[in-house]
Amino acid sequence: RRIIRAIEVYKATGRPMSYHRQVSRLEEPAYNYIIFGINMERKKLYERINKRVDEMIERGLVDEVKSLVEMGYDKCSIAMQALGYKEILWYLKGKATLEEAIDLLKRDTRRYAKRQMTWFRKIKDITWLDIDEDYTKAVNYIVQYIREAEKLYE
Repeated sequence: RRIIRAIEVYKATGRPMSYHRQVSRLEEPAYNYIIFGINMERKKLYERINKRVDEMIERGLVDEVKSLVEMGYDKCSIAMQALGYKEILWYLKGKATLEEAIDLLKRDTRRYAKRQMTWFRKIKDITWLDIDEDYTKAVNYIVQYIREAEKLYE
């Protein structure tokens, strides 16, 4: 996918992706912005992920993947490589039990969340909001921040 995208960019602009990355870093952003990151205790995050996967299964993830297979999608389809689909596809192809597929999905989702956090932590000037089950404090902080920022631009 990345190679295809790089070729598309080169064909459209006549310049490689590396050039565009270099140039974009030199440009001032077009807008003032702030980035909020949500931080949660890892144990709680993993519990939420596991619960969410269980809910996806209860709401018919297996049937959804089955119907996609019946429509002709297979493991080579980009859509079928998404979290959830590829693990359930293993089950439907007989390469794993349903329980094993669910465990794989939970594990892969936890790993994905960990990679996301690693990526976000590299961003400078991110405002981290520690949350638990109650998002009220985080939402109130963001609303207050926006109100104060709006006053600066009046």
